[in-house]
Amino acid sequence: MTNREPPASALPSTAIVLLAAAAGYLLQSFTYLNHDVSWFLWGAREILHGAQVGRDIIEPNPPLAWYLSLPPAWVAERTGWALEIVFRLYVLLVATLALICMHWRLSRHPAIATPATRLLLVTIASLWLFILCGRDFGQREHLATALLLPYVVGTAIRFGNNDRGGVVEPVAACLLIGLMAGIGVTIKPYFFLIPLLLEGAILLRWRRLQTLFRIETWAILAVAAVYFTHLMIWDRGYIDVGMALALPVYWGFNLPFGDYAPRILFQATALAAILFLHFRGVRSPLSSMLGAASLGFLVALLLQQKGYTYHAYPASAFATLAVAALFMTSRASRLASNVLFALLLLLLVLGGTATAFWWRNFNTVTGSDGRLFTRLIDAIDARPDGYLAISTHPTPGFPMALYAKTRWTSRTNSQWFLPAVVALREGRVPMDASLLAFAEEKARSFILHDLAGKPGIVVLDAGQRRHAIEASNFDILAFYNEDPAFREIWRNYREAEPIGRFRIFLRAPEPASPAN
Repeated sequence: MTNREPPASALPSTAIVLLAAAAGYLLQSFTYLNHDVSWFLWGAREILHGAQVGRDIIEPNPPLAWYLSLPPAWVAERTGWALEIVFRLYVLLVATLALICMHWRLSRHPAIATPATRLLLVTIASLWLFILCGRDFGQREHLATALLLPYVVGTAIRFGNNDRGGVVEPVAACLLIGLMAGIGVTIKPYFFLIPLLLEGAILLRWRRLQTLFRIETWAILAVAAVYFTHLMIWDRGYIDVGMALALPVYWGFNLPFGDYAPRILFQATALAAILFLHFRGVRSPLSSMLGAASLGFLVALLLQQKGYTYHAYPASAFATLAVAALFMTSRASRLASNVLFALLLLLLVLGGTATAFWWRNFNTVTGSDGRLFTRLIDAIDARPDGYLAISTHPTPGFPMALYAKTRWTSRTNSQWFLPAVVALREGRVPMDASLLAFAEEKARSFILHDLAGKPGIVVLDAGQRRHAIEASNFDILAFYNEDPAFREIWRNYREAEPIGRFRIFLRAPEPASPAN
């Protein structure tokens, strides 16, 4: 049995996807790529030229982000196109493929989603993937949301009807969706929570172990097995160097729950409303599984203990989709419809407001941060002999290093040992002398390595609230100057006029060698 609909029925969804993609590209084209995306693209470009993770690039996060950045970096190298343009098109293609797969699946199962429901879900998914992602465009969570979306829809179909209503889906399509989901969940280990929750729900619903043995689940396991085997055997740099260095100190970036609780309040409220209505008899398989995916990403956010905007992004996107799916189911119930419509509108308005603030600040024409970044890039390019930033945040190192013609002299994107040093020195956590000694030694050895490249310009973040150390008065330069080796090198630098909140230091010209 198959369910096919006339090609014309896909035209509204196609138009919405194309319009949203065009609008999203236009918005992004007036901004710089965000700091993390720029760092991964810079690293991918370096890898194409022989750099190795763990030697030339040292990073606390798993390296799949580098691998996913290799295709656009390779295309940019071969064609001469600007890397940021290639990357944006690459992300738009991934998101479009996800929406095509989502629409295709829903169109074959009208019992799960009516044409009106399908159109609404495609519209909302397009908004989140192309426009409301804002500053988080291209982040790992953004990619994971797109890659997992068709799989989540598939679990809803299975959850609602164990034999999928007799509809047979092509093996190739299921395999593609499974491979996409496999890549999505392996981007970060925390994301395995999503298939665990979804497959667990299916198992509890049908109480048959064989319901878990599907092409998608085998594909997810295959991707994970290949990736982790690769890490353990052929790409040990991340495990032996990146993880070994990060595990003792990366807690320094953790935030108290109260600092980011407001960021997840409305997603949690939406999920609570869905759960309440579920027990009141207002439910749908699609809403349940989209909500479970949102819950999985919320738990992942809590486990990471940082609450960055991109950590909350997938939970917001899936929560909005879950509310929309239930809204279409509950139109016969006035109270449920009113509550769900209010939540749906609220989630979209919040996403739109955040996007508007991002664009206002970061567009390169009128945005304060966008213009500041342009000034920094111009200052960096005025010194072609190397660039370094001293900061606990990837900015001002990135996105500047991706756009500047001057080489980046560091193996990392920031001084990520410093938050632990500050927390231990200032008594924010119980003193651990051996850990403090480890963090201080690594912080100093890394900055000496960075300065050994003789960068012509060094940019220091001197903002009042610095990433992970917040309002602390900790003087980063004074800390480094405790080391005689650093002082000897730093004698060659002179402070210039600041650019915004960033102090600028220029390397003095080396004296000419005496003539023979």
